[in-house]
Amino acid sequence: MDRLIKENIDRIKSLMIESEGKTEYNFCDRFSGNKQKMYVCSKIGSLKGLLSKSNGLDLRTVIDEQISDLETEIPQDLQDKFIDCAIFLESLGKITEEEKNNFIEKNVKNNKLVYLNGEWQPVNKLNTNYFDLAELLTELIYKNKNNTLCIF
Repeated sequence: MDRLIKENIDRIKSLMIESEGKTEYNFCDRFSGNKQKMYVCSKIGSLKGLLSKSNGLDLRTVIDEQISDLETEIPQDLQDKFIDCAIFLESLGKITEEEKNNFIEKNVKNNKLVYLNGEWQPVNKLNTNYFDLAELLTELIYKNKNNTLCIF
């Protein structure tokens, strides 16, 4: 177990080194040159989980329906990484064995993601990152030809 922990710490350190020098992400920054878009994006982003949850706008269901034809099985090497991370979190006491097993069963083995030409696609984040969803909705609002609010 100690070897596994050390290996994972070394792997995380190497990922941190790789990410050095990369700029920090601030949501809605892509609209920094347009005050109106920035304002709209930040207001939409302030809804947070209500954007995707079933007791809110339930956009998670809409997104899932739209991308379902593009989804494929998660590659085995990525599944192995997810499972290793879940085991690591369990070893640290951050999750229980039941949570680990539930995560592996629901989110790793019985899940699909969008890959085009073998490349992971950012659309996979829409249901897990409400700030990305806020940016997408802002783009859709402003791409509407009649400049009227799009209603889903």
